[in-house]
Amino acid sequence: MQGNESFAVVEFAPYQKTQPERKKHDARSGTIHQDEDYLSFLESLNSDADAKPQAVETLTSNGTRLFTSLL
Repeated sequence: MQGNESFAVVEFAPYQKTQPERKKHDARSGTIHQDEDYLSFLESLNSDADAKPQAVETLTSNGTRLFTSLL
């Protein structure tokens, strides 16, 4: 294959062993369905899905108000 060529660099590693993997168990794992903030967030999503805004108010640079109907 032509094109990309490079030189391999090999260096001596003074410490030849790797560190063992230390897996620490998270005590909060699997408790999201019991969290009060998460439950209130889900309730707000469900309640906001039913409510639709009637109009959007926008202020222009000179201070006049513009209303856009979304119905």
